[in-house]
Amino acid sequence: MKKGFTGIWILFLAAAIALAIVAFGFGYWLSNESDSDVEYVDDMVEVDISDEVDDEEVEIEIEVTEPTILENSDAINVSWYSEISEIEPLAIFTEHLNLIEATDDDPNRAFSLGEVVGGDYDGAELTMQIVYYWGMGTYYEQYYVLVPADEAQKPVLIDEYLMGETSFLSFTSYFRSFLELMTDRNEYWDDEQRMHYYEFVSGIEFDMESYIPELEYGEVGTDSYGNTYEFLGPGALSFFPEEKDIALFEVYSYIDGGSLYAVDGDEGTFGNMANLFFAVEDDGRVLAYDAQIPFWDYETSGYSMDLEVVGDETFSGTYSKAHGGGCGYTNATNTVDESEIGELEYIGSVSGGHELYESANYSLELYGDDYDTWSYWHEGSRFEDFLALHPFLYYQDQLGRWIQLSNVEVLPQAECGKPVIYLYPESEMEIDVFIEPEGGFTYTEPVYDGGWSVLAQPDGTLTNLKDGKTYPYLFWEGRGGLYSPPENYWVVEQDQVERFLIKTLGKYGLNRQETFDFMEFWYPRMQDAPYYQIGFHGTEVMDAIAPMELSVQPDTIFRILMDFIELEEPAVSNPTSIRGFDRNGFTVVEWGGVIQ
Repeated sequence: MKKGFTGIWILFLAAAIALAIVAFGFGYWLSNESDSDVEYVDDMVEVDISDEVDDEEVEIEIEVTEPTILENSDAINVSWYSEISEIEPLAIFTEHLNLIEATDDDPNRAFSLGEVVGGDYDGAELTMQIVYYWGMGTYYEQYYVLVPADEAQKPVLIDEYLMGETSFLSFTSYFRSFLELMTDRNEYWDDEQRMHYYEFVSGIEFDMESYIPELEYGEVGTDSYGNTYEFLGPGALSFFPEEKDIALFEVYSYIDGGSLYAVDGDEGTFGNMANLFFAVEDDGRVLAYDAQIPFWDYETSGYSMDLEVVGDETFSGTYSKAHGGGCGYTNATNTVDESEIGELEYIGSVSGGHELYESANYSLELYGDDYDTWSYWHEGSRFEDFLALHPFLYYQDQLGRWIQLSNVEVLPQAECGKPVIYLYPESEMEIDVFIEPEGGFTYTEPVYDGGWSVLAQPDGTLTNLKDGKTYPYLFWEGRGGLYSPPENYWVVEQDQVERFLIKTLGKYGLNRQETFDFMEFWYPRMQDAPYYQIGFHGTEVMDAIAPMELSVQPDTIFRILMDFIELEEPAVSNPTSIRGFDRNGFTVVEWGGVIQ
């Protein structure tokens, strides 16, 4: 009787366990089916839960602190110092925002800019706090912070004047709200980052309404010759006057009482500042200007716009005024020398009667490379077909420069990749890494001197053996070869892009930090269109675009390249199953992206 009773209970328990497993499996399946429109194959996806396990082992108590918002809305009048002086950074910024130790070359820094005169902050010192982050290349954020004369009072961050600068992105910048930015980033933080944020918030106050008159800029500036310039944005102390020798620039004119410097077309020296103009303000800010093209719609068109040209023949097309290359463009305005384009002839005029010109002698000698690029995508087309597109138009601007306007149909189809490479050996190991993008490099960090030689740690930390500095990953910018766009893709509404990317990258196998780094770089660049067509290339395509070799053969290598297109209207997706990768042994992970 006793044995029978025990047997019944064992059978009952086994049945209960089996039922629980079935219920769990069904619930897991249901949650994944309803949670995402991304198709994937369950038995191809390994879920890495190491981060979650680590979080359970190290419990972090997070005390949520709401920002202290000051109710001020007046102008902050500043008596600017005649000379900028470097001061010790406020500890609250270096301890709680960047979460890393600054290097000798890229330290957290601070500068004293002036003293507030009158108002609620009378006597406070206006400072610029520059915080260095690990990011794509070198990344800084600059904060305007008031330090009260009374040390018992907390510093005040002027919320709307946060600027971000990098060593490789466009020189131009823009102001944004610190609190809004932190709200966006909160999605990707782990518990430690969230704890540091709340500790930062508890030690500072925020003014979201007050403004500094000198930082309120108009859209157009006029120089002493009467020429007009489109204001592109403020630069920051991390660039001028320390990293560029002002003596290298020519004083072209004067604007708003200060010198207006011209940057010539030497892109090797001045990067994507070529052909722009700038003025240096009293506090070291650099204001970037682009000489206006009167018929160009700067507000809505940016680098490209639709043009209708009326002449003996009326034609239309979408033209870019920028020079393609690097991350989309190497500079904002593509100026050319007449000797490079030969004789020009009048072709017609655009809105406002502004005259445009075209080459009087289109030849393969002058335009052969452009024709080759275009013909790759238009098999069987002839040079005459290329010319029928009116591939290049020329406009002489108010400064006497010739601006080349390129028909976007003849520009390279894809030229912007921003890959970073993570190395995860099982033990400390010296590794040489070699990569050969077909179009060469435009930027690397650390410097690629015939290859990278690093000491890699299991957690991904890299020490560059040539300079002894540490890096979270290897970064390169370059131009790969031409290739076809992804056959499979998802069309995603803009307000769903963030969620889609986080979930999809996780299913491919990227860990939390890799996903954070990816989102930090790419998500801000996917804000302007109502829809996005998003596809991914895998290791095979990356191997073709930019072959990689390592001195130590990895056990696992995963390379992914996102390719996206902005859409004005919804379209039908052509999705595919997502195959996640296993992190077995020495693992190499690389991600990048392409802007069409």
